[in-house]
Amino acid sequence: MKRPHRIFGAVFIVGEKKASIKHKKKLFLHKRFTKQMIGDILILVYSAVLCAEEKIKERRIMKTFTKKLVAFVLVLSFVLTACSGTLTLAAEAIYDNAFFAQLEAINEVAVAAETKALDEGLEGDAVIEAVKAALLATDLVDPDSFEYLEDDEGFSHKSAMGAHCAYNYRINMAEYGRTEEDYYNETVVESAAKEAGKGSNDKNVVLVGPFYGYQSDFLDTFYKSKSKAVADYMGGMYTLLSGTHASVTSVAEACKDAAVVIFDSHGMLSSNRSYLCLTSSVGIDSSDYTDGNAVYLSSYSPARYLVDGDLIVEKAGATFPNTLFWMGICQGMRTTTLCNPLYNNGASVVFGYSRAVSFAGEKKNCDYFFSSLMAGNTVATAASTMRSKNPPPDTYDNAYPVFRSAQDAYPSNLTNQTVKSTFKLPTTATGTASSSSYTYEQTSTLTNGENYLIGYTSGSTTYLMTSTSDGAYDDCFPYFVGA
Repeated sequence: MKRPHRIFGAVFIVGEKKASIKHKKKLFLHKRFTKQMIGDILILVYSAVLCAEEKIKERRIMKTFTKKLVAFVLVLSFVLTACSGTLTLAAEAIYDNAFFAQLEAINEVAVAAETKALDEGLEGDAVIEAVKAALLATDLVDPDSFEYLEDDEGFSHKSAMGAHCAYNYRINMAEYGRTEEDYYNETVVESAAKEAGKGSNDKNVVLVGPFYGYQSDFLDTFYKSKSKAVADYMGGMYTLLSGTHASVTSVAEACKDAAVVIFDSHGMLSSNRSYLCLTSSVGIDSSDYTDGNAVYLSSYSPARYLVDGDLIVEKAGATFPNTLFWMGICQGMRTTTLCNPLYNNGASVVFGYSRAVSFAGEKKNCDYFFSSLMAGNTVATAASTMRSKNPPPDTYDNAYPVFRSAQDAYPSNLTNQTVKSTFKLPTTATGTASSSSYTYEQTSTLTNGENYLIGYTSGSTTYLMTSTSDGAYDDCFPYFVGA
């Protein structure tokens, strides 16, 4: 069995206009259902009127009674029209329940078939074919929608109700690390800010780690340490969104106030679109799946959901001014569906890989690149340093690093790019604070935006910091106490 590797990723962009269009598309079926239902009721009532007329004629009271019936029909029509909004909402709820129930049923079939195949000693293509056959034997999927993913990783397909779905053998076979109980609610927010000019929005760092605590390849402390170091260099705050805390909604919200965003996750290419893999479905609705901005990925726990750049931007509802996005995921720059939405929404630099990349190769690139940036160099210089110390392509799948910036258009040849970006990290605000003096701070949305010193949340325990401490960064943690 192949060693697990991270896969493609994505991001999302959509403004109010697109969101409105998507909402209209989503409501179309519900409104059509509601109108048809009202029409059917009126037809039944009208039929009753006609039947009554015949009987009334015999009793010679047709004129008076018919007028009353017609008045009744008109009143009923008015009432039903007035209630159409409520009926539409009810129809929408019924539709969504059926939509997501179908996705869950698809996942159950896929997981059962995969488990049976693995128990029988099958691997690779044989497992993929077993899962595909099991799904095709149901009425849950569109049988004409199946397409194989590249590199024999699995296949994409649609549900019978039009949701974009996929099965990826390589991601599912990734080795699991610590248990969900150990790290499911690992560090949610950690902030490290210099006392001088601490925490301005344009100097914050966001680390997105959906698989922290689930898969061992994502459990080392490298990205956490590097993110903290970059935040320290800029005089900003560091935020970690891990596990199910890394929903498309929380990621999008955090990106609005970040100078640097790092994706440390799986990525994937499906239907020729680049996607970022998350473990939370919060913020993803049925229209996102039918439009292809999100993909439902059949898997064991944790559940996996793919999102593209358009969806991230839509959920943010604001720009990402001067932000550097480091997409340490597979195939993030294989297409433009991840980078273009981010870049067009204000990002200064978007980085990713042309194909699947190894964990070891990505870690080296991230280390060399940000170390160079923190030496005061431009992105162009940092990219050159990175390439010289870790020459591409990556050994796993011949992946090349790719940049998008004001000076770097998305290249026609992903294997041969000379990076020219002049972007630099913002530096620490002026002040006399000692380089070893830190404070840890979080702005709480539950307390009217007031600032509180905070450490992290693990399980059901929140660890708060009692005071500011002097000394090395890691030495501050003993000052945290359970609240």
